[in-house]
Amino acid sequence: MFYVAKDGHRIPVLTSRAFIESESADRSAIVCIAKDITERIQAEQDLCQVNADLTKTNARLQQTQEQLIQSAKLASLGEMAAGIAHELNQPLHIIGMSAEMGINYLQIEKYDKIEPKLEKIGQQVKRATAIINHLRTFGREASDHEQSNHDVSHIIEDSFILFTEQFRVHGIEVRKQLGTNIPQVSCNPIQLEQVLSNLLINAKDAMENSAEKIITVSTRVEEKNVIIEIQDTGIGMDKAVQKKIFEPFFTTKEVGRGTGLGLSISYGIINDHGGTLQYESEPGKGTLFRIQLPVTEEKSE
Repeated sequence: MFYVAKDGHRIPVLTSRAFIESESADRSAIVCIAKDITERIQAEQDLCQVNADLTKTNARLQQTQEQLIQSAKLASLGEMAAGIAHELNQPLHIIGMSAEMGINYLQIEKYDKIEPKLEKIGQQVKRATAIINHLRTFGREASDHEQSNHDVSHIIEDSFILFTEQFRVHGIEVRKQLGTNIPQVSCNPIQLEQVLSNLLINAKDAMENSAEKIITVSTRVEEKNVIIEIQDTGIGMDKAVQKKIFEPFFTTKEVGRGTGLGLSISYGIINDHGGTLQYESEPGKGTLFRIQLPVTEEKSE
């Protein structure tokens, strides 16, 4: 409701009415109270505008975060380039040798020995194809995959597709201690693999000058959480480094070997999944990173 002031402008009001009854009918009356709510309406309009601005800001922040995650992922692929070349070079080398031997057997008419070589070529083609397809999947925008229920053991195995040959070349022993009957977690598999890949790269780099090079990956369940641990036998971290490892752009690697985005992005990804990313480290005794993710609750029928 609006009242019109003497100068003609409209005033929004909130009214309330009450009937006053008297013993004498001619003395009954209606009392009407009007309250000027101009400031209240203006405050509501301002609040709506603030909410609209916050929605736009959140959308821009979400977009920026996705771009940062993608940038960190591409940076990781850049760091893994040499390792990926090793991963693809091995099946190509086997294919070349098998094809050459197959031709030799054909020339000397040892046909019974050609079929095994052809089978080996087919196996290595499948391996190379799997690596390439995994690269294409890993390189896609993580926003293409919403969170859904996944087996962390499968994601861990996928994480090693791009590292198997690289670890072998660097003399790194991998020990997998994956628990049985691990319940599923709700996650974005590409983002979780990105976190695991970053931790594996850091572990490899930390053991560059170590006499013993071992990466241990384990899983277990604690209460209603799935625990993933990645432990290395590298140089470890002192207290000063530990205070900064989750800060954006902080890195202990030389120029060209790290962007400093890996751990900060990983921390954000795990936090967005409702989990935690923790660490234990001691100089000269290696580092352990612990990912904790909530178990997917089973829906009752």
